[in-house]
Formats: sequence, C-alpha cells, structure tokens
Amino acid sequence: MTTKQTFLDLAARCESAETGSRECRLCGLAFKRTYESDRQWAKKAFCSSVCGGRFANNAKAMSKMAALDKLFATSEITENGCVVSTTRKPDRSGYIVAKSSGETIKAHRLAYMVECGPIPEGMVVMHSCDNRKCFNPKHLSIGTPIENTADRNKKGRAAALSFPFGELPRSRLFV
Repeated sequence: MTTKQTFLDLAARCESAETGSRECRLCGLAFKRTYESDRQWAKKAFCSSVCGGRFANNAKAMSKMAALDKLFATSEITENGCVVSTTRKPDRSGYIVAKSSGETIKAHRLAYMVECGPIPEGMVVMHSCDNRKCFNPKHLSIGTPIENTADRNKKGRAAALSFPFGELPRSRLFV
C-alpha cells in the first residue's frame, strides 16, 4: 500500500462514518452503524463481538494484524495475484519473514493466522501458487506435512538429487 492508498483508506473510513456502513477487518462483511458515538464508530473495526472477540482481548493477535498491515503497505501484487514484499528480502529458505510481538514469523503463516485463525499443531500452511515469497491469504491453505510433500511432488517441485558420476552412493557397514 502506498501513502496515497493509505490516505484513500482514511478517506473511505471518513466517508463510511457519514453513510453509516463499514467492512469488517476480519470477515469482510459490511456492517452498519448502530448507536455508537462518532468516537466509538471511528475505532470500530469488527462487525460483531464474535469477530472482535477473536482479537480485542488478545494483544498478541493485534500485534500480528499490525505486522501484516506493515507487510501489505510495502508490497505489490504480481500478475498471477501473489502479494510479494518490495522491501524485504527472503530468508535462506526463500520465505519473507516479519517480526510480531518480538518473535520472527514467516509472512505466509502470519497472513494465514490473521485471516483464518490459529494454525493447528502439526499442520503446515501450503501455497497454491507455489511462490514462497507470496503471502496472499487467498493462495494459502492448511494441510499436513505429508499432504504438502505430496503436493510438491505432484507439481514437480521436488529437488533432484545429484551424485558424482551419476551413481547412487554406496554405503558400507563396518562392524
């Protein structure tokens, strides 16, 4: 997002105060202004206590949302819909990382957690676009490590092993 887009978002928020409708930051549904004062309405970001409850009492989650907002502010959308950071370089494994609540987290995992909730233990976040730098929540899904490996092999992304002289290494067992 550029400064101009941030300004346009602010202008849209001001306009929504006049019309009395806004889009929920969590689920994306439009909701109408009820009885809030102008000050309360300016702070309201969620459509219901269900959406708000997921984040309102959880400072760590709010920090994750802020970290993701920073990532989106310095990103661009490629021709295939991938959201890629323009300022951050990938780590050794090829993923974009961000800091949230003092911890380093991969951007695609952060995007999934903010949009869909916590990642269950033992599960991984998979890319449908096969772009490790992408953190577009629409390109992400949850799966097991076995499903992720099967998806990688099915798409032909498995690294080919190469050995000197084209032979498999021979191992010897010494007793």
